[in-house]
Amino acid sequence: MKILKIYLENFRQFYGKQEIVFSKGEKNITVIFGENGKGKTSIFRALIFALFGNKFLEQDNEKEKIHLVNFNILDENIGCPVEACVKVEFEENGKVYFLERSITGYKVKNEIVEKVNKAKLYMQDSKGNYSGDPIVDENFIKSQIEKIISSNIKDFFLFDGEKIDALAKTNILIRKKVKQGIVQLLQIDKLDKSIEITKNLYNKENKLISTQSSNMNIKSIEERIEDKMKKLNENFEVIKKNEEELEFCKEELDEIDIKLSKSEPIKRIQEESKNIKVKIKEYNEKLNLLKGNLSRSYFNSLHQFFMKDSYEEVKEYLNQLLTEQKDLVSIEIIDKILLEMKCICGTNLNIDKEALKNIEKIKNEYKKSELTPLIRLINEIVHDFSLNKDEIINNIRKDLLKIKNTKDELNKLHFLLEKNNDDIKEYSKEEENLTKLEEISEKLKTKFEKLKIDIRALHKVNDDLKKNINKEQKELEVLMSKDKSLRADYERLKYLNILKENFENIFEKYSSKIRKDLSYECTKIFNKLIDIKNKNLINEININEKYEIELKNWSDIQTNQDISQGQRQIIALSFITALAKIASGGRENIEFPLFMDTPLARISGENRDNIIDNIPELTVQWILLLTDTEFTVTEELKIKSTQRLGKWYILEQIKNGYTKITSKKLDDSIAKRR
Repeated sequence: MKILKIYLENFRQFYGKQEIVFSKGEKNITVIFGENGKGKTSIFRALIFALFGNKFLEQDNEKEKIHLVNFNILDENIGCPVEACVKVEFEENGKVYFLERSITGYKVKNEIVEKVNKAKLYMQDSKGNYSGDPIVDENFIKSQIEKIISSNIKDFFLFDGEKIDALAKTNILIRKKVKQGIVQLLQIDKLDKSIEITKNLYNKENKLISTQSSNMNIKSIEERIEDKMKKLNENFEVIKKNEEELEFCKEELDEIDIKLSKSEPIKRIQEESKNIKVKIKEYNEKLNLLKGNLSRSYFNSLHQFFMKDSYEEVKEYLNQLLTEQKDLVSIEIIDKILLEMKCICGTNLNIDKEALKNIEKIKNEYKKSELTPLIRLINEIVHDFSLNKDEIINNIRKDLLKIKNTKDELNKLHFLLEKNNDDIKEYSKEEENLTKLEEISEKLKTKFEKLKIDIRALHKVNDDLKKNINKEQKELEVLMSKDKSLRADYERLKYLNILKENFENIFEKYSSKIRKDLSYECTKIFNKLIDIKNKNLINEININEKYEIELKNWSDIQTNQDISQGQRQIIALSFITALAKIASGGRENIEFPLFMDTPLARISGENRDNIIDNIPELTVQWILLLTDTEFTVTEELKIKSTQRLGKWYILEQIKNGYTKITSKKLDDSIAKRR
């Protein structure tokens, strides 16, 4: 989608007829510059109104009136109806659309009444001509716009500074919004809907077969399955409710921690506690490593230390046994001596006949024994242990000392952590409100732990229910398959089950791949946008199984609460552009415009430069509504240096209620601050 033009007539501050042409192609940056109150947000409001018919922006209080018709034109026509109009021309897949929405207003005395008129949509035909008569069916217009840019995902591409702030927050409502955007933009919701439909069809078919069957066993099993399914769904609802309570509980605890941390002593102690927790994790890993090495190295020899006092007696006894054995000298050696007629000691048996008789006697009395090699093996083990025991004992002592020292350090760290927690409580009690917060925090912690236990217990119950349902489902299928009257129905049921399982497998693989790709792209873009000194702050931006944004540092610790507001905004921008890129099929150029109202206000200088360098490369259009505080001479020069600037407008206030949109030459300078 590309936004080509927006026409404004008597809309908000924009008196008379005015227009903005947006740049595209290589020169894809459009800058609209204006000081606060000059009408930047009114341009954003006009675009949202034209595309979706919304009078209110998300940050508006809908209980208060929003006036869209220009005050000056109303004053010039007291008591007479006047019309304000917004027309947007945009392109999608080479087809151009022209959408017009208008409001009729009139002023009587000091009261203004406004009425939104029917929208008009013109679409290009195959020859490039607009249809003569507009389409005015609101349902058709909505469906066309939904196909191009869904109202549920518009906030990811058409947004203001307030929206960036909101997306950068971590509360449960924002996380739901993020998840909703992901699943709808990437069409995961359609796959989920397919699974739900096939499940419902399967259950209906199953019940229908049971109803039609005359087999009472089939009916009985189906009733049991239905009861268990009902209980399973009830448990899921309770789990869902408890998980939401758990999230709200966690958010309240985080908010209390933030309030407590505003006290400088508490803030310092909390920072120290955070470092202590990192060290505790490191020492625990070291301790496990030392214990593992000790076990692997000495486990097989430790029994010898318990037996060492018996070794001498055993050795003496074994040697006595050995002297009684008839195979002390192997038969091979005896045969060799007789063949060569020479003893190992050098005695010549041809001369020493007595020695020859002894050797022959040994051979005649030779009897192979299983005991001799065993005695020798035991003697070798005892001998080796005697030689190495001092070294083994020394090494064990060294390793045990390392373990002791590591445990001592861990005890010190745990003591310091406990002391810090006590100190925080002491500081908190100095002020009444902090004391109350401490009490609330303790209650919330108790509730938090109870909810976790309840959720785990329900998951266990559900796991057992699922096993029983699967078991009974198989029994039911066997009975159905044997019933000839149900054979055709059973085959249909089998097909639905295969279809359901295939959808579930596809969903699991696709969902996993999408989250992995989104995490990778988000981290990659963040590293391009963040300044050098903060590159190591976040090692990974992960999208978890619940489609929530998780920030992990270099040591794989979650750090969602440990970053500044400016850094959060860069994460939000990274997420938005990554999401759009994935939705565009992984193409480097995002197929949606990024329309941003006041996006740089909270972002520091070097990060602004990185954003200006990289965002134009990622999207087909970058439309910026900027104030004088975020668009200084530095930003102007930086934008011009990209060679991407295509259109340049300034909002000039002619008088109260009249802002004029003036197009400027690209080589003009419009920034007012340095």
